[in-house]
Order: sequence, then structure tokens, then C-alpha cells
Amino acid sequence: LDRTVGSLAGLEYNNCCWSIQVVHQNYLTYDRELQGRILFQIQLKGLGGSGGASSSISEAIYGFDERESRRFGTP
Repeated sequence: LDRTVGSLAGLEYNNCCWSIQVVHQNYLTYDRELQGRILFQIQLKGLGGSGGASSSISEAIYGFDERESRRFGTP
């Protein structure tokens, strides 16, 4: 098959107090249809949250969990 099975593109803005991530993902479903979704996340820093990314974004992007661990110093 000469067909795309998935693609991912995203943007992030990060400053001292907050960050925002927007990700667009295309993926092939079980019935061989290409579906798309947009994932959006805002993080307010220093408000006592867990510091981790939402599961949707961290599951969609390979290596995102490791990046967040380095960024926030969490295991």
C-alpha cells in the first residue's frame, strides 16, 4: 500500500508563567479510514498541579513523556 497511516504536527509556546501546546494528528482507523483530531493544552505553571501532560497528548506523541519529565523534573 502506498498510503499514509499517520501524521503529527504541533506547536508549543512556553514562557515563565504558562505554556500552550496545539497538536494535529491524522491516524488510520481499524476500518482503514483516515481520521483527524486536534489536541489542545494549556499549562499554568506554579499552581501545584502534577506537572504532567494530559494523557491524550502524551499518548499521541512518542517521547513526549520523557520530555515532560526532564522539563518538570518528575520521574
